[in-house]
Amino acid sequence: MITMEFGVAIFPTHDAIRPGDVARLAEERGHESLFFPEHTHMPVEHSPYPGGEPLPYRYVHTFDLFVALTAAAAATSRLRVGSGVCLVIQRDPIITAKETASVDYLSGGRFEFGVGAGWNREEMANHGTDPRTRMAVMRERVEAIKAIWTTDEASYSGDHVNFDRIWSWPKPAQRPHPPVIVGGEGPTVFDRVLAFGDAWMPNHGPSDLIKRSAELRLRADRHISLQVMGVPADPAVFATYAAEGFDRVVHWLPSAGRGPVERAFDAADRADRLLMEAFMWRHHPQTARLLELVRGGAIGELRFIRGTFTFTLVDDEARLDPALAGGSLMDVGCYCVSGSRLLGGEPESVSAQAWFGPTGTDWLLTAMLRFPGDVLAKTGCFITLADNNEIVVARKGLTGFVHQLPTAYTLRLKDLREG
Repeated sequence: MITMEFGVAIFPTHDAIRPGDVARLAEERGHESLFFPEHTHMPVEHSPYPGGEPLPYRYVHTFDLFVALTAAAAATSRLRVGSGVCLVIQRDPIITAKETASVDYLSGGRFEFGVGAGWNREEMANHGTDPRTRMAVMRERVEAIKAIWTTDEASYSGDHVNFDRIWSWPKPAQRPHPPVIVGGEGPTVFDRVLAFGDAWMPNHGPSDLIKRSAELRLRADRHISLQVMGVPADPAVFATYAAEGFDRVVHWLPSAGRGPVERAFDAADRADRLLMEAFMWRHHPQTARLLELVRGGAIGELRFIRGTFTFTLVDDEARLDPALAGGSLMDVGCYCVSGSRLLGGEPESVSAQAWFGPTGTDWLLTAMLRFPGDVLAKTGCFITLADNNEIVVARKGLTGFVHQLPTAYTLRLKDLREG
C-alpha cells in the first residue's frame, strides 16, 4: 500500500498572510504539513539566484524562521510544522538545538527539521562560514544538535564544532528526535542523507529525481523517507511521485494576502483529489466504482490524507450507492454524512477518520462537520453494518453540534435515500 502526505510551503513575509493564519488554513483543508524557509538577511551584493532570474522580493522580507514556526504551531493542533530548510551553516548549533527542541516540545511533537547548506555564499560568509567548508560544517552542526537533543550531558568534538559536556533542556517531544530532512540535489547529497538524515527532500524539477531516488534506496541500509519540495498543482505529477514511493509532496503557496493564498489552496485541492487513482485504492475492489462517482461529479473534492477523508456533498443518491458497501473507509464517511441530516441541516463538508473492527463491518468513527456559516461540529461513534443492510450507530462522544443526537439510533439505507 502506498500512502503519500500533502504539505504546503510559503515564505512568511511581513506583508503577506500571517504564519498562524496560513497554518490554520492548511489544517482546516486537510494538509498534513507546513514548511517555512529561512534567510536571516540578503547581502546587496549576493550570489546569482538559482535559475538566473532576479532575486524574488520574498527573500528579503521573511520573518525569523523559528518565530514563524512557533506562531504556526500555536495556531494548530494536528498540522506538522517544519523548516524548509533551516540554514544550519549560518547558525550556532547550541542555540539551534534549544530552538528546535522548544518548538517540538511546545507543539506536542509536530516539528520537522529540514536542513540545507544554502546557495548564497555572501550570506554564509557574513555568518562566519567559509563556503568551501559548508558541507562539513553542516554535518558537524547537525550531529551536535542531535547529540544535545538525545543526551543529558552532551558534548561534541569536531573540526568546526567543539564543546565539552553541557546541559540543555527541554528535550524534543519526539523520540528519539524530530525527523531530519536533508534538502538539496547536488552530487554528494546522498552522503549527507545517509550520514545524518531521516529523509531526502529535493526540489521538484530535475529530470533525474526518480532515477536518483532509486539509487538512494539501493545505498541506504535503513528506511529513508522520500519527499519533494515545490511540486506544481498537477495530479499527473502527484501520481508520478506516489507511484515511485515518495511519501510527501509539498506545494508552494504565494507570499501574498489571504485571497491569493486561498486560491492557491483551491488549485492544489482540485489536483490532489484525483490521486486516489495513483495510490491507496489501486487494488481495492471498489476503486472503479469510486472513480466513476468522482468523475461523474457525484462526489466532489474527495481526498485521502493520513487516514482521513474530506469531501464536499454533491449527490445524496450516489453517496449511498450499494456498490460502495463492503467495509471501505469511503462507506464510513458517506454514512456519517447522511446520518448528519438528523441534525436539521446539511453540512457543507465532512472530515472522517475510522478504525476497523475485526469483522470488517464494525468501525470506530470520528468526524468533523462544517455547516453553513462556518459552524463546526465534532462527533465520535461506533458503526455496524448489519446483515439486513441496516446501519446501527451508537454514540461515543458528541460536542459542538447545533442539535442533539440520541445516544443510539438505527438507520436504514432506504430511510437515508428518502431523507
